[in-house]
Amino acid sequence: MRRAGTAAVATMGAPLVRPARATAGPNERLVVAVGQWGTETPFAWRGVQGEKPLWDCVYDSLITRDPKTFEYRPGLATEWKPSNELKTWTFKLRSGVKFHEGWGELTAEDVKFTVEQNLKPDAGGGSAPFFRMQLDRIETPDKLTVVMHFKSKVWEVPSLFTQFVGYQNVVPKKYIETAGEDKAAMHPIGTGPFRHVEGRQGDYHRFEAVPNHWRKTPGFKEMVIRRVPDPATRLAGLRAGEIDIGIVFGDYLDQAAKSNLKMHDAVNAACYWVILSGQTTSDREDYCPTCPWAGDLKDPKSRENARKVRLAMNLAVNKKAIVNALWKGKGSETPFSYYYYP
Repeated sequence: MRRAGTAAVATMGAPLVRPARATAGPNERLVVAVGQWGTETPFAWRGVQGEKPLWDCVYDSLITRDPKTFEYRPGLATEWKPSNELKTWTFKLRSGVKFHEGWGELTAEDVKFTVEQNLKPDAGGGSAPFFRMQLDRIETPDKLTVVMHFKSKVWEVPSLFTQFVGYQNVVPKKYIETAGEDKAAMHPIGTGPFRHVEGRQGDYHRFEAVPNHWRKTPGFKEMVIRRVPDPATRLAGLRAGEIDIGIVFGDYLDQAAKSNLKMHDAVNAACYWVILSGQTTSDREDYCPTCPWAGDLKDPKSRENARKVRLAMNLAVNKKAIVNALWKGKGSETPFSYYYYP
């Protein structure tokens, strides 16, 4: 199921966000509150996607997706194309993009270094298993060209480099090797519209706008992202003017609507699903031929029975009731699974 995320913007008391400031340039502070931010690591090969609300402002993705249409758009990569029957993907990088704090210009070596971190045995990022199983090698024929060779046909490669599922936030190779991964994680360096200034683990992180950013200079000089797990506390902060933007959902939507707060719905903000494990190839440790929803790959009848079990379980779930009860109708049924590769 997909949920439309709702952000409440404080417009009462002494507001920090006003329509007149929309084009006033980077001269104000923006305070954003989120419920969670995962493991807090800025590196995709170590993260679990929950960190994205915290670090997306520091990095740029190779490819972007239109939030409404999901169409691919150029990011750090100006073009990308497959060859060799989808076994080879070539990316052309944008010229002149600079890393924060003087760590040089983005090159193909930085992209190669970032992706290859997924090959580490202990890499726990969401896309790491894919790269460990599928990536053969990466070539950099020049400083703005990255050629990725895969062991088999992989049509989903572009989606692994967007700001959504499978993102790979490109890091500066020189900085990571100089500072060390653990130290660099405490003060991440990227190419994004904000640079990291300081932070306290589990509490907040402060960022400053990057002047003349290649994509767009932020409308605020400074941004603070706070971790506020309790939704009631987030709503109270919005009401008091201590928080400018915060995510609210469920029972708190009605309260926010009655509190003179401006509401904004973000389409496709989150997706929820139940994973029925065991549906893998027989060489995987989690392969489960005896699980009723997975079936034995060697037995056609078992596979067909498993399909019927999955269908029955899917039909038994009242998705509309869940959307109405938990998210006050702000959601819709997901038409298909991202992980289904036809």
